[in-house]
Amino acid sequence: MLQHKLAYGFALTALLGLIGCGNNQKEPLKTFDRKDAQKAPVDPHGSHEHGPHEGHVIELGNEEYHAEVVDDHDKDELGIYILGGDAKTAKPVELTELVLTFKHGDKTEEFKLPAVKQEGDPEGKASFFKIKSQELFEELHHHSEGATLTFKVGETELKGTVKHEH
Repeated sequence: MLQHKLAYGFALTALLGLIGCGNNQKEPLKTFDRKDAQKAPVDPHGSHEHGPHEGHVIELGNEEYHAEVVDDHDKDELGIYILGGDAKTAKPVELTELVLTFKHGDKTEEFKLPAVKQEGDPEGKASFFKIKSQELFEELHHHSEGATLTFKVGETELKGTVKHEH
C-alpha cells in the first residue's frame, strides 16, 4: 500500500515537472482591441499583475504610463504595449521603435522593437512594439537583472525593467 502511494506521489511530481514554469502560449500575439482593454480587470489597490493582453505590466515613471509585456516563446516574439495610468488603455507615443538594453559589465547590448500600427493610434504615434528574436529570449532567460526599457515622452524620460516572468 505504501509503495502505491509513493509511486503515485512520484508520478504526480514528474507530471508537474513536465508542465514546467515556462509560458508556452500557442496563440500569436494579439493586436490591440480597445473594447477588450476596457473589460480588463485592474486591481483596485494599484497592483497591476496582468494587463488587457494577459501580459505582465510594468510601471513607468510616476504611474502616468505602463508597459505591458506579452510574449510567445514558441515564435520567439516579444511585444510591448504602452498603456496609460490605468494600466488598461492604450497611450500611443511618438516613437518608431522601443529599445531594450542589457548591461554586460561596461558593455551594452540593444534590441530594437519596431512600432506596429494599431487601430486607433493617431498618425505618427504608436502604442505597440514587437520583435522576433530568439537571442532576446535567451538574454532574458540568462540575465536575471532583466533588460532596461527607456524612452522619452516629450522631456520626460520613462524607465522600467523587463524580466523573464514564470
